[in-house]
Amino acid sequence: MTATNQSPDDDPSPTTAQHDAARQALDAYMQDKLGAASECLGRWKREQCCDKSRFLYCPECCSLLVPPSDRPVGFSKPLPFDIHFILDDRRGSSTGVQLMALFQSMMQEEEEESDNKHSTIQMFDITEHSQDIPPYEENAEYREGTYLLFPGEGSVPLSSVLNNNANDNNKNPLKTLVLMDCKWSRPSSRFHPSIASLPKVSLDHPPEKSYYWRWHNTGAGMLSTVEALFFASWQICSSSSSSIGKWTQDQCQEELVRLLWLFRLQRTIIQTKYDNNEVNRCNPYAPFTEEGKQFSRLLRKQK
Repeated sequence: MTATNQSPDDDPSPTTAQHDAARQALDAYMQDKLGAASECLGRWKREQCCDKSRFLYCPECCSLLVPPSDRPVGFSKPLPFDIHFILDDRRGSSTGVQLMALFQSMMQEEEEESDNKHSTIQMFDITEHSQDIPPYEENAEYREGTYLLFPGEGSVPLSSVLNNNANDNNKNPLKTLVLMDCKWSRPSSRFHPSIASLPKVSLDHPPEKSYYWRWHNTGAGMLSTVEALFFASWQICSSSSSSIGKWTQDQCQEELVRLLWLFRLQRTIIQTKYDNNEVNRCNPYAPFTEEGKQFSRLLRKQK
């Protein structure tokens, strides 16, 4: 996500601390050697799902195909907000689809082990069923407390929404977070009438570095859907507002990184294939490195 228009002097220190803690947790998780999970990659098999051979998960039905004993455990408490993904991309390239597969597995575990109400996670494919997108501008259920996570003109810092009703314990300032899972170069889905009606929020401190392997020309501060959700979730869950169910620092650090479990596995697979020369290496660098992304940009300019 792109940065907001806040100046350093206006920067509230709590959000700076939240960002630093989230960034450190993400870096440690993504740079970890995966431990036992790396061994699992060698013994996990491809599975037939939706009439095709799949590995790790199925992008069509969002089923997690990893053996149950090897899957990450669910959260110790529900996320204090609902999530809506607006899919406007190829399913095989979507990190939102990865999240749906992971969430469905986690929520099933939560339902079996706890009576607590879990958050609602939904995906709406605008490329095939745009009519299924909720009528945010018309439905009273969504009208208050629903925000689109998207930077740019008209977007306000996420902290301004979270702090707006911090003293009202009976009012949840953010009930539903909507994320567009699309290419940064073509976020056309934001013009859908229902989506365009939503108030927009952006990360207070968007990191310049992304671990995603897809390149773009939009500039620094652009994240994949799963990374954007991770940073937004950290900020929301660690908010001082008791009305949204504050998580402890340890819960954020140990549990929210699980959102990137499939993302990290896929990144590891890409790195392993490059290390073992198992791919057509027209690009001499791994695609998620800055060198690899710049090489891809130069290739595109030459075409």
